[in-house]
Amino acid sequence: MNPDALLYLLLLAVTLPTGHSMYQDDVKAWPCPNPEELVPCTCYADEDLNLFVDCQDLPNLETLQDVFDEKFPFKKFFRLQVSNSEFSNGSLTKEVFNGFSFREVIMYDNNLISVEPTAFEDSYAELSFFEFSDDMETFPLPGDMSDFTELHEVVMSVNCSSIPDLVSPNVISLSVRCWNEAELKSTTLSFTNLMTLHLHDSSLTTIDPDSFQNSPKLLTVTLNRNNLDAIVELNFVNLLELDLSDSCLEDMPHILGMQENGVVRISYNDELKKMNENNTLELINGNVTIEAEGVSLGCDCNLRWLLGKNDAEMYLNNVVKVGTDCPQSTNYTRNILNQFCG
Repeated sequence: MNPDALLYLLLLAVTLPTGHSMYQDDVKAWPCPNPEELVPCTCYADEDLNLFVDCQDLPNLETLQDVFDEKFPFKKFFRLQVSNSEFSNGSLTKEVFNGFSFREVIMYDNNLISVEPTAFEDSYAELSFFEFSDDMETFPLPGDMSDFTELHEVVMSVNCSSIPDLVSPNVISLSVRCWNEAELKSTTLSFTNLMTLHLHDSSLTTIDPDSFQNSPKLLTVTLNRNNLDAIVELNFVNLLELDLSDSCLEDMPHILGMQENGVVRISYNDELKKMNENNTLELINGNVTIEAEGVSLGCDCNLRWLLGKNDAEMYLNNVVKVGTDCPQSTNYTRNILNQFCG
């Protein structure tokens, strides 16, 4: 048990009347209030007295604010979860939380229109995990997240025509999903220690080639299921995994900064009928694996380089399939292409 929790138990034992057990009905929920005081929210505490509060289907923000009206013996929560509420396009402010801090925050589908930049100010030194999803046009956290000294994982899903410039020396994992078309600029991401970045299903249409240069520790980036037909080049520092599957690619982009033995996934790009030789061979010669399951290249004589000098040297053997314009639909083989090209 942590020292703070033990101290609270000792203080409670001192202040209770003689013969009054802390497990009697009127205090048995401690440190949670009696359940009827929190309806429609619920509260429980683990063995270390970490508090977990779950609020669903709240009718308004005032009801959420009432939860933090001095009902608890201390103001540090482990997790706050608020979902499926009707906040009438309201704005979430720090006053709602009345000085309470949270280690984890999960909020989704609450009909909020905005979150004030200082809403979670009292959690600067506590917040480590933040998940938020709502039909808003602004981000729920300030772009510069440096004040959140313990924040390591962020998951956000909002409307955003342009992802704002995001900065943090502490975030390790970031997931951003935009519900409408968005662009990624060279200044958008500045994360000193970011290792995992998920931008899949984000309606991305434009990515500046240098968007990832200010996040030098990135190992995994997922860009799958975006509309990236115009993508030409991506520059990384030391990336291990890149997912470009199902992203409307029409050619193999120039991908720089991949680790040896890394992986680039270009599977299920229906419009990918050609592969730039220089861009592709640069990856292959760097011992980077290209996964191209479900890709159907066209019968293009400029693609003969993929077949190598003999069957043993075929670069994408049994992975990339021939397109429908070839004489027959089978694996991409030397005989098929030679028959087509003469």
